[in-house]
Amino acid sequence: MSNKNQKLKNMLKDNASLALIFAAIVSFFLVIFKGVAFTLTGSMLVLTSLLDSIADSINSLINYYIYKISREKADKEHPFGHGGFEVVGSLIQGMILIFFGLNLLLESYRSIGNPQIDEASVHSLPIAGVMLLGSAAVGVLIILFQDYTLIKRSFKW
Repeated sequence: MSNKNQKLKNMLKDNASLALIFAAIVSFFLVIFKGVAFTLTGSMLVLTSLLDSIADSINSLINYYIYKISREKADKEHPFGHGGFEVVGSLIQGMILIFFGLNLLLESYRSIGNPQIDEASVHSLPIAGVMLLGSAAVGVLIILFQDYTLIKRSFKW
């Protein structure tokens, strides 16, 4: 078996890695789904949810990368291990959330100054509703999958 295949096999055995990869893939599809919904509706509600999903996707990738690095064994440059990378990852994630939050705040301020309610936005409510309910259902599935992987991992001796 090649080294690349062995790494992939080991990664899939690691339940935490599997849960992180699953969350990243689902987040990516939610971004596409919500992007289409925003294009159809132009709704601030959908834009807010889209930006949240973009931040979740980026954070999922960061989580996976930081998890992978922090599990590396101690070496000459890092005699106490690589666990400190988790702090750096948290800092980056916080900065991303602040960035998206400020963008939302700016867009909301612009919308308050120039409110636009037209017939198209009233007809887009069902699309926004389906998008929000679908997102909530997917969120519950992600949580259940992550709980399953944690339970499965905690009972390994």
